[in-house]
Amino acid sequence: MSDRNETVEVFVDVLKDTGMSFLVSDGDVEEWVPHSLVENRDEVEEGASMEILIPRWKAEELGLV
Repeated sequence: MSDRNETVEVFVDVLKDTGMSFLVSDGDVEEWVPHSLVENRDEVEEGASMEILIPRWKAEELGLV
């Protein structure tokens, strides 16, 4: 059984950055992720295709894993 609080890597396209949240898409799902939940938020850039590090519970909630 996995720990829902563990950090997971999710490969996404970063569509928008409002300064508070990122709009991301994995090709199937498009969802907002709050900056506060993105461990590597300082590396995330609007328009990039990259891995973001978020808690497993949020990735599951959003359908990104």
